[in-house]
Amino acid sequence: MRCGSFTYCLFILTALLGCRSKPAVNSAAIHHYIIELEHSSRVITGGVGFTGKDNPTADAYKSLLQIAPDSVWVRLSHSEKPVVRMYAFEALYNKNSPDLEEVISRLKTDTAAVCEISGDMKTTSSIGQIVSAIRRKKY
Repeated sequence: MRCGSFTYCLFILTALLGCRSKPAVNSAAIHHYIIELEHSSRVITGGVGFTGKDNPTADAYKSLLQIAPDSVWVRLSHSEKPVVRMYAFEALYNKNSPDLEEVISRLKTDTAAVCEISGDMKTTSSIGQIVSAIRRKKY
């Protein structure tokens, strides 16, 4: 009988450990960060200016990158706001997402212009140009 109790406890322990999953995604936080991205007029990929300080949009992107699943980024790649589409591409690229190719095939013809800022560098290009340039670099 003692062997049966041990087996039962081992089974329960295995089930409990196997059922552990990621903590539930906080949809309110995701929504908050998305609103922050939607209010931005430029894509900020690094610290800004001489001091290299991040700004609220860059912080929102980094936070969203940590908690949002790829499905959220794919949905954001359809946004009417070019800056949000660009952040979505950057996120899927940085996460090496299996959804990246589908998003690339759509955005490579996107003619909307976005301003990207990284440190002291500021460039304005179409999303399609940026996506194509990054894609060439990756492959």
